[in-house]
Amino acid sequence: RTHLAALASGDYAIALATAIPDYDGVSALSDELRSGNPGNYPRWKNAGFDQLATAASCAVSTSERNHAYQEAEKMLLNEMPLIPLYFNAQNFLMQPRVKNWRADRLWTRFYPDLLTD
Repeated sequence: RTHLAALASGDYAIALATAIPDYDGVSALSDELRSGNPGNYPRWKNAGFDQLATAASCAVSTSERNHAYQEAEKMLLNEMPLIPLYFNAQNFLMQPRVKNWRADRLWTRFYPDLLTD
């Protein structure tokens, strides 16, 4: 509780904040960095980033959305309000007889098609 309270209040010089998206999409994390968002722990404000994130969320075509997100990412990397220090990894110890093991990019595991010899 103390750590989360310090993040929310901005009472830190350097802090660890996890980035675990709720769904598989760029907006799940880019929305967190918009000005005024309660999850924007660094309290970063960039009107250009906000405009691009909004444009991406309203884009009709995939290429238009991707372009807006790529431009927003350039701003984010240029100003670096946060730094990715590590990336989680998952290892599975599995018998060779297990077939059809599947997990998505959010690490959801799917068991209905799982087979064993």
